[in-house]
Amino acid sequence: MILGLLLSIALAAPPYVERGDAVEKKYEHYTQKLAEGHALIKLLLKRDAPDLYRRFTPEPPKPIPYGYQILPKLSPSPPFEERHDPPRAVSTPYSWDRTETYIDWQLPKVDELVEQLSGAQKVPLKDRRQIYERYAREYPQLEADQRLVDNHIQYNRFWQKTIAEDRPRFDRLTKLHDLVLERQRILDLGPNATPELREKERKMAQTIHSQNSEIHPPSYLKLTHRKPHVWQIEAPIYTDISDPVFLDKAKKAIESAWTIEERENTYRMKVVFRHFQPKPAPKRGSHLDVKAHAARFPHDGGVVTTGTNSTYAIPGRYIALGPHPLSYNVLAHEFGHILGFIDGYFRGYHDLGPRGFEVLEVVPDPSDIMCTPSVGRVLPYHYETIFKRYGSQ
Repeated sequence: MILGLLLSIALAAPPYVERGDAVEKKYEHYTQKLAEGHALIKLLLKRDAPDLYRRFTPEPPKPIPYGYQILPKLSPSPPFEERHDPPRAVSTPYSWDRTETYIDWQLPKVDELVEQLSGAQKVPLKDRRQIYERYAREYPQLEADQRLVDNHIQYNRFWQKTIAEDRPRFDRLTKLHDLVLERQRILDLGPNATPELREKERKMAQTIHSQNSEIHPPSYLKLTHRKPHVWQIEAPIYTDISDPVFLDKAKKAIESAWTIEERENTYRMKVVFRHFQPKPAPKRGSHLDVKAHAARFPHDGGVVTTGTNSTYAIPGRYIALGPHPLSYNVLAHEFGHILGFIDGYFRGYHDLGPRGFEVLEVVPDPSDIMCTPSVGRVLPYHYETIFKRYGSQ
């Protein structure tokens, strides 16, 4: 009996997996109901309002597939002058509880869609038009909400597993996360902060910024500084991605973001993709152990590959692309990891016991691309740090 109990405990899934499975089961129910709502509105519009039907989305929502050779859509980022940086450090939480809450918010909207469309069949055709117009207009937002929930599920699956596998690392990051918020509370005091608090804030800032400057650039980077005011880095990158259009767009996106001018100085990035196909090649759509897959590539260059459900990067080694759309700026942020930089934002956690983990993100410097992937930019100090580290190696 005791042996059986011990065996059942050993075989039990960890809490973050069990909680995730329960939330994903509810998500599948929600997605199915939304698909049924889509089929109903499509049927009614086709029958009663052909003009609205022609403008309606052609396919019902589906969970977003991921796997080997499944690529994200790349899209241009807005100009920097149109981006609005967050004014202060704020912690953003992610958890299975929050994801379930999002689903619970959406289910009544889907129920209302079905109820309103079904109820409309009891009134004359001319009176249904207003209801049809409303849901033809509002339905795309329901699909957008479903995609957001899908993103949260993939995010929690990846990061809660990562935290569980490396608790000591994330314990350290949680302390940094908390330090950023403590510093922000002092900054919020403005001129009312005492000299003692200002000195404390200064020391906190040094600790926080030192975490982002401690990088280990890979040895395969080629650095040149032949002209007094021109710094260039060439990064050889192996890839098994077979889509040349995607690779060309990715190269231009990265080089554009990482090429900057500051006063009389120019900082240039050159990306050189080298095609490499590990043998045997995985099947398209396969879910990969990306760490093991990336280890099959040569080590005299970085790696860009696919096969994961959420885009991420390992500093100095590889970028694993998931299926969700990426802006050029976010791709350039991931490329920063190839150069050896770690995330400028800190990702900590709270252990919620049987409810999994609450993942916590905080941004200490919104202007830095390694802190804020979507709105940050490459700064001269990124180049200066790499050249300095190479000089000390």
